[in-house]
Amino acid sequence: MNTKASASLITLGIIAIFAVSGMVLLFSGSATGNAALQYSSVSPAPNTQFTCRESTGFDPAIAGHATLRDMSGGIITRSEDTCLMNGNLVEYYCTSKGISSSIVSCPGGCDNGACVG
Repeated sequence: MNTKASASLITLGIIAIFAVSGMVLLFSGSATGNAALQYSSVSPAPNTQFTCRESTGFDPAIAGHATLRDMSGGIITRSEDTCLMNGNLVEYYCTSKGISSSIVSCPGGCDNGACVG
C-alpha cells in the first residue's frame, strides 16, 4: 500500500473515532460531568402565541411532562420525561421559545421517567 493511501486510511480512522466518541458522549449524558446536557427543543410555528406548563418543574426525581398549548387551550404538543436505555433521563421543561429537554445523569438509574436512588 502506498504512503498516500495509508495516510488517508489513518485520517478516516481518526475521524471515525471522534464521531463515535461524540455520539457516545451525547447519549450518555456525561461529556463534562454536568448534571444535564441540552438534548432537544420543540417550538410552535413562527408568530404563534402559546403557553407552556410543566407538571413538576425541572425535578429529575419526579416523572413529569411539559405541555405547549395555543391561546385557545388546544394542545400543540406534550412531552413526557423519558428514561434512556443507558439509565439516564430526558427531562422536558418550558422555555420562552417552547419546550426544551436535557439529558440528566441518573447515578442510581432511571425508572418510569424519573431518576431513582
